[in-house]
Amino acid sequence: MNPDHKKSVIVGIFVAIALAILIFMIISLGGQKKIFSSTFGLKAVFENVGGLQKGNNVWYSGVKVGTVKDIHFLGGGQIEIDLNIEEKVREFIKKDSEASIGSDGLIGNKIIVISGGSNDAPPVEDGDRLKIKAPIDTDALMAKLPENVENLTKIIADLSIIIDDLAGGKGTVGMLLTDTVFRDEVKLTFSEMKATVAGARASFNNLNKTLSALNQEGTLFNKLITDQELYPKLDSTLSNFNVASERIANLSLNLETSSQRLTESDNFMGMMLNDSEFAATIKQMTENLESTSEKLDTNMVAIRHNFLFRRYFKRLEKGKIK
Repeated sequence: MNPDHKKSVIVGIFVAIALAILIFMIISLGGQKKIFSSTFGLKAVFENVGGLQKGNNVWYSGVKVGTVKDIHFLGGGQIEIDLNIEEKVREFIKKDSEASIGSDGLIGNKIIVISGGSNDAPPVEDGDRLKIKAPIDTDALMAKLPENVENLTKIIADLSIIIDDLAGGKGTVGMLLTDTVFRDEVKLTFSEMKATVAGARASFNNLNKTLSALNQEGTLFNKLITDQELYPKLDSTLSNFNVASERIANLSLNLETSSQRLTESDNFMGMMLNDSEFAATIKQMTENLESTSEKLDTNMVAIRHNFLFRRYFKRLEKGKIK
């Protein structure tokens, strides 16, 4: 074979291999960028895109569904993002879905994340503008990082002081850890509490047994709650008892009223018990009656011995004898 011809063949083979590699790379990149897929456009307006660039990916529910087609300013601090989305996922992205800016990993490229959307909402159409969620400002988080680290250092220092106090036996927890006497007293207290709980449990068990025994067939308690004839009788007895109690209460009230009347002077018994003048008058009348009675007895004796009435009284005595 002619050397020049051989060299041309080798060059041709290398060119063919290079073209094949180039075509493969174009196809691969085209597949990643969705160049050869049927797509439709969506828009989202942000006030801060956080470093988002053209060609970055668009994700929906953790799946890559498109790329960022273009970024341009609208004015007033707003930035509009044009998105190329695969046609096959149109039915899953709803008109009330939201777009936000995220990261591909912890420190990866910025991406657009589409999420949400209710099942009742209609699918998006070509050119629709998505609602947005404010992106997380990583720069603000990084700016607060030194302050957070300082706060964490203070917390660790405070924890160190607390641990030293515990080791030194300060405070109740420290005493529990180091003071054996205090620990034994606490243990004794818990033992007494445990015994008290056990006693209460035993009391409840005994009460339960007592109630069970009372509820056995044939007992008075069981009859009271099961005998349909005994209960009306008991109810009638209680009603009679209530009536008797009311009568006793009325009698007590009457006695109290009568007692109060005896302390007053507007009635005979009250005057006798409380009016000293009336009592003196009654006493004088009694004494007068006694004196009159004595005089009458004397007169009757004198009449019996009088010669005018002597025969009359003798006849009376003879009549009594007969």
